[in-house]
Amino acid sequence: MKRTLYSPFIFICLLLIVSCSTSKKNTGKTSWLAQKYHNLTSKYNGYFNANELYLGSLEKLKSQHAANYTQILPVYEELDGNPMSVSSDLDNAIKKSSIVIELHRPARWTDDAYLLIGKSHYLKQEFETAEEVFLFMEDAFNPDFKKRKYVKLSPKDKALSKKKELEEKQKRKEDLDRQKQLEKEAEEIYKRDAARAKEREKKEKLEEKKDLAKAKAKEREDKAKERKKALKQKQKEREQRIKDSKKNKGKTAPKKSPAPAVNKTVTAPVVETKPVETPAPKKEEKPKYDLNKINQNKTQDYSSGSKYPADEPEKPVTIQYKIDTRTSKKPKNYFWSHRPCFQESQLWLAKTYTERKKYEEAESLLKILIEDPTTFKDIKAQAHEARGNNFIKMKNYANAISALTSAVEMKEHKKSQRARLCYIIAQLSQNQGDFNKASEYFAMAAKLSTDYEMEFNAALSQATQTAGGDYLSTKEKLEKMLKEGKNKEYKADIYYALGNLAIAHDNKQDAKLAYQNCLRNDEKDSPKKTESYYQLANLSFQDEDYLASKNYFDSTALTLPKNDPRTKSVNSYQLCLAIKKGISLSLRPIQMHLSLTFLPMTKKK
Repeated sequence: MKRTLYSPFIFICLLLIVSCSTSKKNTGKTSWLAQKYHNLTSKYNGYFNANELYLGSLEKLKSQHAANYTQILPVYEELDGNPMSVSSDLDNAIKKSSIVIELHRPARWTDDAYLLIGKSHYLKQEFETAEEVFLFMEDAFNPDFKKRKYVKLSPKDKALSKKKELEEKQKRKEDLDRQKQLEKEAEEIYKRDAARAKEREKKEKLEEKKDLAKAKAKEREDKAKERKKALKQKQKEREQRIKDSKKNKGKTAPKKSPAPAVNKTVTAPVVETKPVETPAPKKEEKPKYDLNKINQNKTQDYSSGSKYPADEPEKPVTIQYKIDTRTSKKPKNYFWSHRPCFQESQLWLAKTYTERKKYEEAESLLKILIEDPTTFKDIKAQAHEARGNNFIKMKNYANAISALTSAVEMKEHKKSQRARLCYIIAQLSQNQGDFNKASEYFAMAAKLSTDYEMEFNAALSQATQTAGGDYLSTKEKLEKMLKEGKNKEYKADIYYALGNLAIAHDNKQDAKLAYQNCLRNDEKDSPKKTESYYQLANLSFQDEDYLASKNYFDSTALTLPKNDPRTKSVNSYQLCLAIKKGISLSLRPIQMHLSLTFLPMTKKK
């Protein structure tokens, strides 16, 4: 009896499964039930597991990031982690997402699976591959195009599609190679022109030196000739006087005769015989070769970050996307349905452009997302954040402050990320000299932060900002923080802040003492330790204490990151001071001997 009751139920279930796995042959469309089946299995099976692997990898990379509060914090801390540590998990996420696309292509989660593949490549820092995925999504899932019908392709169509993809990929590669070749040629042309201009300038300088040497030689010759003439004239006068004296001796003239006086005065036309100096004819100076004017356009292009030397300043590349004005002016509500992720893919494409140093393309794409009224609010907030990061990479701090402020004001980010953005805004404002705004945002960061280290550093930075130019009151605040028990682990940071404060007020002795205390209390080899070594090395060098300076520069070189721009200058200081150190060490025995010699004399006194 039970078998007869269950058999119709089993038959219906089997029928449902069969209907889910097949599609209507006549229309080529997927049935309603099959659509629901694909949606359910893709979301809660393959995609869910892949997304969990991605989120776990993201958290792991964030935990690897060690914040360096002496420099501007990165907007995305996950990119500072080691991608190799999460490579296997992200590969599994890519694999699972690919299976979802292959088995459940009619499902509405196909675009999410593609997006997850792109994001996984982005976290692995395979930015070129990530860009290719997001560019594919730009074509495949653009809502402006007609909705695609998921029809099973024939083997011939598949082969044609694959061939077309390979051709497009080859074309992109050729374009990239051509662009690189053009850049290389442009750089070579610029270098050649600069070298030629430099050579011409050098030749002109040599010619000027030769002309100057000739003029000096001629002047010396003229002076020598004048001296010879003067000597000859004197010789003649002397001979004349001798002759006159001989004549006067032979004659017997009366005593009061004025004749001898007349004879003396006649033989003295010295003034009239002096040669008149004639100025040497000046050689017409050649116009100097102005290297700056000739290479004006080139230097303008290169200073703006462009690699193409041209006659006119290079215009920024802009990518134009059409915003559909026919759609509603507000973003569509997807509360009860699946939200398409085209806008999110555009956001990630812009972030990838930034990491690939395509700043103009990223700016253009983010601007469109922000200005489009149909952009979702959370995507718009993330676009402001990505735009701020793009401006920071371009060293355009004023626009970065504006973009990040907009992101914070939208209140779409998590509290911890908002605190991070506030801290970055404060650092950028400090860099721009807006200390009031810096103090305000440091206070906001301290209030929003869930991490005590950030809260402490924000409070520390705020303390140095609010006191303005008053050194003593700021010093008292920091010393008060030293005495608090909760700041026991952060004594090195407080001493480092005291050192910076002393340097800002030109108090070298206090600065040295503070940095030395920072080194004594720093047990975890933080970036502040490196900075303290560097500051002490510079202060010792200024005081001409070359032995101490050499030792501090050695310590700086050991702890300084390889990609730090100061590496070259530190190494050059090391080499220079190594010579001075050798001289100082050789003089030490002499200094010791002299001090021991004069010691008994001072005691007797």
